[in-house]
Amino acid sequence: MDSNSLNHTNSATTVEPLPAPRSVMMVVCLVSLFSSLGMTSCLDSSSELVWMGRLETVTETVRAPIDSKIISLVLNSGDAVDAGQRLLKLDSSTLNRQIEIHQEKVRLLELELQQVEAKANVELSWRWKEIDDDIYGNKLKSADLLKEKYLADFSNVAWSELLSNQSPIQTAAAGGLKPFVHDLSVPDEVRIRAMLQQEAANNASEVYSAQMELLEKRLAELKSIRADLTEQVRNAHGIPLLQHRLKLAKTEGNQLEKLRVQSEILSPTYGIVGVFRASAGKHVRKGEPLVEILDRAQEYVTIMVRSRDLPKFHVGKEVAVIFPGEIKRHGLVSEIPPQIAEIREDGQSYSELKITPTDKSWPNLPFGSNVEISLAH
Repeated sequence: MDSNSLNHTNSATTVEPLPAPRSVMMVVCLVSLFSSLGMTSCLDSSSELVWMGRLETVTETVRAPIDSKIISLVLNSGDAVDAGQRLLKLDSSTLNRQIEIHQEKVRLLELELQQVEAKANVELSWRWKEIDDDIYGNKLKSADLLKEKYLADFSNVAWSELLSNQSPIQTAAAGGLKPFVHDLSVPDEVRIRAMLQQEAANNASEVYSAQMELLEKRLAELKSIRADLTEQVRNAHGIPLLQHRLKLAKTEGNQLEKLRVQSEILSPTYGIVGVFRASAGKHVRKGEPLVEILDRAQEYVTIMVRSRDLPKFHVGKEVAVIFPGEIKRHGLVSEIPPQIAEIREDGQSYSELKITPTDKSWPNLPFGSNVEISLAH
């Protein structure tokens, strides 16, 4: 081997790098691992401090009062509106036909009620007459029985005096009236007959008393029947039911009249006109939403927060609100619900928090716009 080859071999051997010690490599790996973990933790922490929200406000929904057709829109979306101001006009021709049909229904019910009441009054009259005749006849019977009872009582007293063998006689004498007793000799046959007559008179008096008591009860029943007869006859003819149907029909008619006045839809409150759900010429059904009135003075932001992040919030906590265009304002946590709002597919549960302005400096943005909520100030 020549000298040049030896020199080339020695120089090649000297430039080979020495292997790094194992301890140095482990330190480098640990530093890289902790650096990665630190960056991930920072990213996670920063992401947990920002929540996406939505700008909302208190709204009042205006609905169609009847099935109708929109003739014209008086205001446009975004216009300011006062309570009682016209929003749109409905076609009232259908309502007018409904009112005419209802008025005819009310008129027929009134005629039916008059006819039924007339029949009830006729029936009531002859029934009253029958009851009054019965009452009068029972009163006559009662008077006759009373007379007979008085005669029986008088006969009973007379026969009793005869059986006692005493007959009071008064005569005039000098110095005034002087009573004396005239003795009578009454045979046994006459005394027995007198006892029988007395017993008969006593029995007759008791019978008359019992009959009079029955007549008094009958008279009380007749008077009670007469007092309740009016209501019974009216119920039998269905007068209360007709009156109730007529009342309901009139109430419904009044409501229809109010709806005719409402053919011009008015704003129930002040605020901003939202997006109209229907345009001029479109047919709408009763209860269908027409437009929403947005209350700019009661706007707020809602955010969905994971349950594990809820301890970061409490009612009254101030947060940063970042609107589109990097407009930064502040708000307060005004409402934390007592239960979660939803559970998503990943198993995380979320609650919906409400953020209200701290002042009137929030920008006028369309409701529904996305905003960011941050705990950093």
